[in-house]
Amino acid sequence: MFWAIPWEKLPESARRPTLSRILGQLGDLGESTFETSARSPLPGQTLAYTLTLRHQSAGEPGTITITNPLPPELNLDETSLSGGAQYDPLTRIISWSGQLVDGAEQEITYRAEIDPALVAGELIHNAVALHYARHNLTHTLTARSWVDAPNLQESILLASQNPLPAGKGVTYTLLLINEGTPGMISATAGLPPQLFPLTSTLTSSTGTAEFQSHQLSWAGTIPAGGIVTVTMVMTSAWNTGSFWYPTNLVVNDGVTPPLVSSLWLQVTPFNIYQPAVFFQPPRD
Repeated sequence: MFWAIPWEKLPESARRPTLSRILGQLGDLGESTFETSARSPLPGQTLAYTLTLRHQSAGEPGTITITNPLPPELNLDETSLSGGAQYDPLTRIISWSGQLVDGAEQEITYRAEIDPALVAGELIHNAVALHYARHNLTHTLTARSWVDAPNLQESILLASQNPLPAGKGVTYTLLLINEGTPGMISATAGLPPQLFPLTSTLTSSTGTAEFQSHQLSWAGTIPAGGIVTVTMVMTSAWNTGSFWYPTNLVVNDGVTPPLVSSLWLQVTPFNIYQPAVFFQPPRD
């Protein structure tokens, strides 16, 4: 999906980081990742961080420098630092510099303990700056965790039949999976208006589910480790256009940013097959 925004509409404070992020994703290190082992850890828990540098430079070797100021909420286990990175305890900065050939990868890992005094919902924002000399470009990757918060990132919307032949029905199934702490959760999925709802089929394993104006919504409490299942049948007409129909799922826990995912339903043309009859007149 391409979403165009006029550059002038961005606040001036957002223009430089936005451009840096765009160019960074298009640059030599655009496929690099920075990940944490837990999205919703507990106070005092140890997190594992993994930075993977992926260098794609059209055949050119590159000199790369990374700088990772450790956030104040974390205490580094210095014995866990790997990949040739260095740590300065005075500045609390993890750094690495080196050359990578085209197609090479460099992995840097470490573990850090969360401050036990952190309160529920507090954000741990860990950012690493990547710089490569070929374009003299720096961009930032982040790994974020929210202390003692719900974690719905494994939630998913499914379609029972995809592709869907025109004229047939499809069951949408929403699975809300909480791998964090208990919380009040809401979810909304905008189902394709080209399909026709069978509202009598709407079911929910718990909580409150509603369907209005092609919006399937759910709200309720999900315990730690809990799974909520919401289902409803939509049907298509024989003349429903052959197309890819999108559905966006938005899950909100009231603590972390909303989680957004998409499901694309492909509707295929209506087909009917008739027997073929051949007639050959008799010969004289």
